[in-house]
Amino acid sequence: MTATPSPTPILIEIAGGGEAVPWWAVPIVAGAFLLIGGFLTYLYSRRNEKSKSDRAQKEKLDEDVLTTGLAMLSAGAEIRNFGLLTLRRSPSESTKLAAERAASLVENFTTTSRRFSITMPPEFQADFDAYLGASSMLLIPPFQRPGQELMLNRQTKHERELVTRLRAMRSLKRLTFSRDADFGSINAEEMLAKGMAQDAAAEKTVQEG
Repeated sequence: MTATPSPTPILIEIAGGGEAVPWWAVPIVAGAFLLIGGFLTYLYSRRNEKSKSDRAQKEKLDEDVLTTGLAMLSAGAEIRNFGLLTLRRSPSESTKLAAERAASLVENFTTTSRRFSITMPPEFQADFDAYLGASSMLLIPPFQRPGQELMLNRQTKHERELVTRLRAMRSLKRLTFSRDADFGSINAEEMLAKGMAQDAAAEKTVQEG
């Protein structure tokens, strides 16, 4: 019968677990995991806060673009109304009218367009420049009908492009316009007759008042 070999000291040490874990090791390991967990939580919270901050900043910028853009388009609409008014008046009458109204129209349009230029995204630049140029030309003599028609058409075209871009910022679909602006189709004689009638009625109201 073969004798069973005695276990070596090494096996006895392994089986017995070797040296005991130092008493200070457990708190250190637990503290390390606590610090790592806290650090990861801090990074996650900071990332979330940055995302919220970036989102809020973008929303604020978009709102500024919309507000200043609408103010500029409103000022431009007043200039367009002035341009339409010159279509039913002679160049000399239009020049006189410009002397009375152009200064306030220019001041309002300049202020609003500058504010918009500060906040607008780069992709607005081309339409903004064209809209600015066409609107300005509507206030410059000699107010000849062909030139006024051209600038009115151009202003309306780029106004529509600006409106489309502003709508896109709110994820709204592009508007479908019935047809291109064509102020050349306006009957000048009919407008002149209506304008004279309106002027006469307004003058009569003032006299009666």
